[in-house]
Amino acid sequence: RDIYKGLWEIEESFKIIKSEFKARPVYVKKDEHVEAHFLICFVALVIMRVLEQMLGEKHTVKQIRYSLISYSCSYLEQNYYLFDYRDDVIKSFESTFDFDLSKKIMSQSEIKKILQYKNKRKYTTTL
Repeated sequence: RDIYKGLWEIEESFKIIKSEFKARPVYVKKDEHVEAHFLICFVALVIMRVLEQMLGEKHTVKQIRYSLISYSCSYLEQNYYLFDYRDDVIKSFESTFDFDLSKKIMSQSEIKKILQYKNKRKYTTTL
């Protein structure tokens, strides 16, 4: 049964690479460019799989990708930014990585403090 589970995970990974990361068709001609494109897709998949595990496998790679793409901010004025997207995946990021992303409006200095603090912490995961 473990073998079949492993095969299913491999098949799902290829499906994710093809659909979510648009691994094909590749519009490059040189072999090294094609290889670089697929390497980038593979690294992106690995990062997403690590995030999926760190979030306790509560969210799919597709959900995580959508949330990360959707989570953005708009400049208001005087170095204030409006964060206008929040969902369960973002809430999971908050609890897993000890971020407070609940504020809709943050100053640039608040954002920098969050990033500086988090850059000092080291996260480990077992795969």
